[in-house]
Amino acid sequence: MNSGDGGFSAINPDNPLEWFTANTGVTIQRCAQGIDCHSSDFNSDLVVSNATVGGDGGPLYTPYILDPQNSAEIIVSTCRVWRGAMQGASFAALSPNFDTLSETSCTGGEINTVRALAAGGQIDGNGFSSVIYAGTDGTGPLAAAPGGGDVWVMTTGSGGSTTWTDVTGTINPNHFPISAITVDSSDPTGYSAYVTIMGFHVSHVWYTITAGQSWTDFTGSSSASLPDPPANAVLVNDGTLYVGTDVGVFSSPTGIPTWTEVGPLPMPNGAPTGYLPDVPVTALRLFNNQTTKLLRAATYGRGVGSFRSRQRRILESPSLLQRKPRSPAKWPHSTESSALSMVSAI
Repeated sequence: MNSGDGGFSAINPDNPLEWFTANTGVTIQRCAQGIDCHSSDFNSDLVVSNATVGGDGGPLYTPYILDPQNSAEIIVSTCRVWRGAMQGASFAALSPNFDTLSETSCTGGEINTVRALAAGGQIDGNGFSSVIYAGTDGTGPLAAAPGGGDVWVMTTGSGGSTTWTDVTGTINPNHFPISAITVDSSDPTGYSAYVTIMGFHVSHVWYTITAGQSWTDFTGSSSASLPDPPANAVLVNDGTLYVGTDVGVFSSPTGIPTWTEVGPLPMPNGAPTGYLPDVPVTALRLFNNQTTKLLRAATYGRGVGSFRSRQRRILESPSLLQRKPRSPAKWPHSTESSALSMVSAI
């Protein structure tokens, strides 16, 4: 595995031996040996650096995803969105500088650095995803303009920097960071997506079926609502929406927002079980394990939890991390190490 201060990571779904990792700044590395990868392998194959993206500086951890319609392409973000080959060649800026709304390069100190990326929709004429969403960092309600916390979308694939639209509307008046975006793949147009917002005393989950031209508050109300702490991660699959917050993982049917904490039934042998600790969940991913899909939640400093999303029973070893009781349902514990973000292999 790689070493150092790690950021985002990914696995090529079309080649599970091909792994991508990143360190601070614009440093995305690749290794094609799967579990046999070591830091020296990653360090010898730097595929994206500042030079790759026009000299741009980025945030502390530079977000990137593999294009869902073409895993040979990487979508990378600084204060602009870039796309190029996974070998690090032919990168082109797809968006303007979201801070200045111009073609100027990024220093890394902009407020509107991109924090969240998602892509989907039909395959465009170049073989890429035709719809791309970008969510920017934000300062919260007390800072001077520009406050950030915007959602941008491009629905023309490779249309260029002038084809992006700010679709934030009224969903984030306090300019909190846009923490995550996920495209609902059940809609082949790519126009259906969910956005999560950090901060407190706000609506944390919003849903669109029009690529952001209109939004529906999906936070819920009363006892069925999502808890108020910041929402950090979002994932949709098979009619269920999952959100990682500062106090655990919650799910709701995609039809009507009815939020409950995610967890399996207690272990039959009476061994200790527990919810995830009250710790920020920084990433959610689904993994295929033969006929079972595994929902995994990376936390900030308290390990990675695994849950059978189709079979409500304990997956791995019992938890040693206990918390106050909330309901009869419990969350399992994985002995995997902690992570800022996780690989995706669906």
